[in-house]
Amino acid sequence: MKNPMSIFPEINALKEIKKNSGSLDLILPSVRSLENLLKIKKQLASNGIRKNSKIRFFVETYIPLLIYEVDKIDQTTVDGVIIPLHKLGQTHLNKSILETKDYITILEILKIIINELNKNLKIIIDMDFEPSIELFMELININPFAIIWREIPSQEITNTLLDLGNKPKNPGRKLKPLFQY
Repeated sequence: MKNPMSIFPEINALKEIKKNSGSLDLILPSVRSLENLLKIKKQLASNGIRKNSKIRFFVETYIPLLIYEVDKIDQTTVDGVIIPLHKLGQTHLNKSILETKDYITILEILKIIINELNKNLKIIIDMDFEPSIELFMELININPFAIIWREIPSQEITNTLLDLGNKPKNPGRKLKPLFQY
C-alpha cells in the first residue's frame, strides 16, 4: 500500500459501524498479493479494526499473484475468500468477453484454488453472471459457504436452489443463497 491514507475515509466509516453495530463482515476487494493483504490488515489494526469474533474479514481473490499465494492464507489472516467467477475467468484466460465453453476452464481453475486453500476458510462464490444449470450444479458440488448473486437468478436456478435447500447434501446443513445488489 503506497499511500495508507488512501483508505482513511473507509476506516472512519468502519469505526462508526463498529461502534454502532454488534458485528461486521468486511470484504477486502481486489487484493493484489499476500503482502498487500497484510499491509491493509496492519493499517486497519492500527486504527482499532481487527479480526475477532465480531469482525470477520473476507478477501476477494482472482488476481494471479494472490491466487499463487492462496496456500499461505489461513484463518488467522481472514475468515474466508470470495471468488468472483467472471473476473477469475477474464483475468486467467485474458479475455474480456467469455464464452460458455470458458466456464469449464474457470471451474477447473476454481477447483485448483479451493484445493490449495486452508480447509478452515469459508468459500464464497460471487455469481457475477447467469450460469447454465449444469455449471451451477458443479458449483454447488464444491459446497461453498455462500453464493452472492448480483442479479436475481433465473427461475430454473431458483427452483434448483429451493429443491437443494429442502434436501441438503450434508445432513444438518441448509443451503442459504445470499442475494446482493
